[in-house]
Amino acid sequence: MLAICAFTSLKMNWGRYFPTSSSAWVEQAENIIWASIDQPSVPMLQALVLTILYHIEVGRPERAFMLAGVSARMAIALNIHNEQKDLEFIDREVRRRLAWTLSIVDGLFSRGLPEYEVFPCEIIYVQLPCRENIFNSEAFSETETLSASDSRRLEGGRQAMCIRLGVLRRDIMRLTRQLALTEHSLPQLESLVQNLDKNVLEIGSDISTTFPYSKANLIRMLDSRWLPRFIAIHLSLHQAYCDLYRIFLPGYREDAPVISLKSVGAEFSANAAAICYQHARATIQILSDLQEHCKAWRLFDSDLTVCAYHTSRLVLFLAQSSSLELPPSTTDALNGAKLCLSVIERFFPTSAFSRVIVEELETLIARRTAEASTGQLQPQESDESVAQNHRHLAVYSLVRQSRFFYEGLRHRSPSQTPGPSTVAEAAAVMTMSPVADVVPGSLDCPELGSGGR
Repeated sequence: MLAICAFTSLKMNWGRYFPTSSSAWVEQAENIIWASIDQPSVPMLQALVLTILYHIEVGRPERAFMLAGVSARMAIALNIHNEQKDLEFIDREVRRRLAWTLSIVDGLFSRGLPEYEVFPCEIIYVQLPCRENIFNSEAFSETETLSASDSRRLEGGRQAMCIRLGVLRRDIMRLTRQLALTEHSLPQLESLVQNLDKNVLEIGSDISTTFPYSKANLIRMLDSRWLPRFIAIHLSLHQAYCDLYRIFLPGYREDAPVISLKSVGAEFSANAAAICYQHARATIQILSDLQEHCKAWRLFDSDLTVCAYHTSRLVLFLAQSSSLELPPSTTDALNGAKLCLSVIERFFPTSAFSRVIVEELETLIARRTAEASTGQLQPQESDESVAQNHRHLAVYSLVRQSRFFYEGLRHRSPSQTPGPSTVAEAAAVMTMSPVADVVPGSLDCPELGSGGR
């Protein structure tokens, strides 16, 4: 209860009513957890997860990171990653949701880097969460597992869809990171991307059938408690496409090495740029509709800020590159980026996690505005040295924000950076991408909903 009160007070911005209470509540909750650390329970683990999220939101990523490791140990001790068929439906469903929540929290730190993972989806052998109306009615329901084949796919809810998209985006990020470490040509790169595209298309088809997006549907959802999840699904889908195809944009911070780009045809690269722009525009349209019609403050998932951030970078880059036949004008790109920034500032006014994104976007928009006014446009992003020094971690990465990460950099030599030494090694890893006969989440090559470097 202490953890619930602390996190709710923080997210609802009730600090003005309880200026010191939320931090005291979280401290008390932690003390209770530590006092009974050798006697874990599901309620204790739930409180620990809320405590971790609290520390993330107030800007204590180091503490959140260390507690995440404890939560993973506690989850394994409770065996929540395996089905317990002797339990009642409601108890089983609570454990499933807790397991998947832990995997999502784990993704906030790892962002596709295996060395930071403590509770990856590969060790979770429970079905995805059921629909909310079924959960509330406590009626037994069978849903799909993450590895379900097309013939075994059952109708799940929005939360299950978010999980599927999050795992797929992590797999795409793993491919992106592996490419960055590859020093040789990769002839099968095009087919690898097409296989991932097939998975994104499959999930997109399910979303279009079950939870289609339109301005009219958004308006109908305005008074629903599930509006944030509805928005999260569609933003995550568009971001998955952008994550997958931005590697073919020469000069972009997440682009693949030149030698890898040479392994794909010019038509494929041009199509990749068009796909990026198509889905970036779709994201901007969703955020525009939200800004126009959602008058009340709502509690949205922090992945909204990640999607808005990458969309802003993408349109500003495409406006100055030669990747598109008909690129957006600089004015349109700046307007889109400013819209993304205004949405973040409106719905995440006090979040420490979002603050670094706001600062980065303000700097980027100011720089692009100055370049446009002088006519000295730079088609290449200027943060490449930062990306390299921080192992391709995005500005919002919780690991990058942590003090001990910089301590680690001072003691790490360049030779300690892992990576494939040959094309064969890289291909062997990347061919494990989740194609039709390989489950999402099995891509094991050196980011959850998301993510960028």
